[in-house]
This record gives sequence, structure tokens and C-alpha cells, in this order.
Amino acid sequence: MVALITVSMTALLVWGGVREYRNAVALQERTALAMAEAVAVGTQQFMSQASALMANVAAEEARALLDPARCESVARPVRRLLDFLTNVMVVRADGDIVCSTIPTAGTGLLNVGDRIWFRLAVADSGVVVSAPQVGSLTGAWVVPIAVAIRDGGGRPLGVLAGSLDLSDFQQVLTRVRLHEDELLTIVSQDSVVLARSQEPERWVGTFLGWGGDPDEVEVFPGGWLSHAPDADGVPRTFGKVLVPGLGWKVSLGIPSAAARAPAIRSALRWGAASLVLLLVGTLLAWRLYRTVDRSLIDLQR
Repeated sequence: MVALITVSMTALLVWGGVREYRNAVALQERTALAMAEAVAVGTQQFMSQASALMANVAAEEARALLDPARCESVARPVRRLLDFLTNVMVVRADGDIVCSTIPTAGTGLLNVGDRIWFRLAVADSGVVVSAPQVGSLTGAWVVPIAVAIRDGGGRPLGVLAGSLDLSDFQQVLTRVRLHEDELLTIVSQDSVVLARSQEPERWVGTFLGWGGDPDEVEVFPGGWLSHAPDADGVPRTFGKVLVPGLGWKVSLGIPSAAARAPAIRSALRWGAASLVLLLVGTLLAWRLYRTVDRSLIDLQR
């Protein structure tokens, strides 16, 4: 009977630990995915507001923007309003620069007609968020945001462009409450790091592979869960979500070890309870044995 009780208590201990671990992992997965989704939505709203303002300025101030004498008087307030833009530039349809809030004199930069963001803006009917690049005037990593300036018939007359400095974009992450061991990363469509909660000076502007984890599972369209080491080899539970309309990706990684802590605490609780029950069971079994033994002796007499 003692053996039966021991086996039962051990099985109960194992079952309790496994259940607690699975619950902790499931909670960790839900948390990582929910936080990544919230940051993705916030990033999309942030970029949408910036894009809407630039589109409005391009539509309402077309003549002033393309007039060299008035261009800066419009571009500078836009730069001050969107303080995360390090530069605002206006370009004619042929690529020649009309004005720039960062002076181009002496830089040799007179025409940007060969820039990808310029070509995309001229060809697109809306605001273009281009791939990250090193800014020609700032030397820093930036994301170009551009929109065509058009006449009443829709013909492109020029382009209004702004440079989103990634060191300033990093401030987006300061609004998110993270534990010090949690890792939040935003990467571009071509997997260049735009912002990172840990060591941004090391990672921003570098290529960071996305996906490919053996156990990665798509939970909903544009949302994935996986368990894999991060770039520094720390095992993590990752929630990954696409930023709507941009193709950027947000990743939130929680150390896998954090899920084991509740399981260990549960195992200790179950172990203590099991030990108490085992001792009680052993005592009861011993008393039962003594009672039966005495009864048999009495019967023999």
C-alpha cells in the first residue's frame, strides 16, 4: 500500500508540473503575440498619420512647394510638425531639387531622379514608404517617405519627400512597457532592422533574417508563433506580426526560461504536498497494519 501511495503521489507530482509548464508556455505565447500585434497596429497608425499629413501638404500647397522662392517656407513647418523627420525635400518631376530643409549647397546633390523613392512616388498614386537606406545628406539610416505633387489632371509635377531617421524612430519602442529580458524588434520588408529594444546602436540598419524557424506556426493571417534562439543564442518564445499596409514585421521575444519558473514553483508545491500526503498515508498504513495484526493475534487466541 505504501508503494501504491508513493507511485500515485509521484504521478500526481509529474502531472502537476507538466500542466503548469504547458499553461505557462501558452500564456507566454499569448502575451508575445498580443504585444507584437499591439506594436504593429501602433506603428501602422504612426506611419499613417505621417503619410496623411504629407499627402495633404502635397495636395494643398503644390504651387508653393514648386516655387523656389516659397518652397522652404512650406517645407520647414512640415519638418517642425513631423519632428521625427530629419529632412524634408521637394523635387521637380525631372528630379532636380527645389528645396531641402538640410542645405544641399556644396554637397554636389542636385538631382535625385535616380532614387528608388522618387521613382516609386511618381509612379504611385499614394504615399510611398521606401526601403531603409543611408541618407545622402545625413549619413544616418533613414526610411524615405514620399508623395507625388500632381496637377488637377493627376500628372506628376514633382515629389515631396521626408527622411525618417531610424534613431528617432527608436522612440516608438519607448512607449511599450517591456521587462528587461524581453526583446522587441521591428524590421523592414527586406528584413533590415528599423528599431530594437536591446542594443539598437548595434542592430539598427543590419540585416536580420525573418522566419524559417522549424516550429513556426501561423496563428492568423500575418501572425506567427515560434520557439527558437534569438541572434545571440537565447531561447525565446516569439510572437511575430506584419504591420498592415507596410510589409514591416514586429517581433516580440520572451525568454523560454521564463515559462519554466512557474513549473518549478508548481513542482515544489506539489512535491511538498505529496510528501505530506505520503507521510500521512504511510502513518495510516502502519496503523492499519498494526490494527489488523493485533486482530489476527486475538483471533488466534
